[in-house]
Amino acid sequence: MRREVNEMFEVDNSVVLNNGIDFAKYENVLSKEQVRENEGIPKDAFVIGHIGRFGEQKNHHFLVDVFSEIYQKNENAFLLMIGNGKLQEEIEEKLKSLGLNHRSLILSQRTDIPDLLNAMDRFVFPSVFEGLGIVLIEAQKTGIPCIASDAVPKAAVVSNLVKQLGLKLSAKEWAEEILGWEVETVDSRGLEAWDMNKVVLRLEEYYEA
Repeated sequence: MRREVNEMFEVDNSVVLNNGIDFAKYENVLSKEQVRENEGIPKDAFVIGHIGRFGEQKNHHFLVDVFSEIYQKNENAFLLMIGNGKLQEEIEEKLKSLGLNHRSLILSQRTDIPDLLNAMDRFVFPSVFEGLGIVLIEAQKTGIPCIASDAVPKAAVVSNLVKQLGLKLSAKEWAEEILGWEVETVDSRGLEAWDMNKVVLRLEEYYEA
């Protein structure tokens, strides 16, 4: 896009500013235990989380298939999905048909995303395509391991908390990766570039120049 803008206006100095995230919202979140109690999630569950509109792009059918494989290996697993959209009822029916409706929860119209992210043990993001995937960056800010498809742009990978997998892999293979992957030491230095305050300061510098 930057190259196209340069060509359109016959300039060579356009810049890209990140879509700043208000990191302050992630500093005083509710505890994992409190969020789970509030939402009726078993306190000892292994929570697989996802945030996104219920549409083809977000690949919820595959997400449910992956969760089904996880549940077969770990009956303590629980699926938390946040969002709404035209495929929501279809996904609810699929969960019911697989006998997983008692181990899943769908929340809509929520503004407490930092709290809800904190309730998760793994964030799973198997999108078919993404412009960026800002919620993946937010999940990394929370500090939870994230498994995303390789269709998500590398720009959204700003720490070692993300493992990207191909969508040609089976749901069983995804499940095995999710269950087997741990992050011992977090390196999230790339997150700093998405701090809204830093983005604003950078913008101010451009105006002052």
